[in-house]
Amino acid sequence: MCYHSFHVAAGRGTVPEEVVIPQRLRQLARLRQVRDRIDRESAQPLDVEALARGAHLSAGHLSREFRLAYGESPYSYLMTRRQTGQESRSAGHRAVTSVTATDITTTGGRPMRIKWTRLYVNDQEQALQFYTEVLGFQKKADFSKGNYRWLTVASPEDPEGVELILESNADPAGKEYQEALRSQGQPATQFLVSDVQAEHDRLSAEGVQFTMPVTSTTGSIIAVLDDTCGNLIQLTHLTWG
Repeated sequence: MCYHSFHVAAGRGTVPEEVVIPQRLRQLARLRQVRDRIDRESAQPLDVEALARGAHLSAGHLSREFRLAYGESPYSYLMTRRQTGQESRSAGHRAVTSVTATDITTTGGRPMRIKWTRLYVNDQEQALQFYTEVLGFQKKADFSKGNYRWLTVASPEDPEGVELILESNADPAGKEYQEALRSQGQPATQFLVSDVQAEHDRLSAEGVQFTMPVTSTTGSIIAVLDDTCGNLIQLTHLTWG
């Protein structure tokens, strides 16, 4: 018997399977309606709170159950659908991805490329300022639709390469993920630099706070900074090879 995350107590016993399964089917039907609404209305002003109200669920409950059913949060699915629509209109052939490795396979004779990787931030405007004016990236894309803002930066050395999405952590799952990484002292992402010490000194002079000083580890030299937007960021210089 599979209850997933639905555990229903009745006194000291458990509700029989013939009761739980219809409840689960009704819940899945409700989640499918949410997904269908995202498919239809992704270009409209829409957020998790609105989706939850329409499904008569709390935002947190919807996020948890949607992730269980479809493998991602409703916010993530909504953002993907929006970006897919935007790219279809502007290019017509590019695929959306948020993995963080190098070219991994080919399909139809064309190599798959890493194009975007996501970083949750608690203030997009502050993040844009920090990542461009302090770290030295350049703004690549910036457009809004209702409450949604698609904002990316890229390296000035490779402006057509991978873009970092500065994603609002308004989604409960995104905020929880960001805060969990921070509470464990884990960097949300890493940037490759040619001289960690030089970057450390330059950024420190600009007031950037480092939570880990320049440190030699096996195969690399690293330092970790606070991006002022809820994340720890690791600077890395590889020493192997």
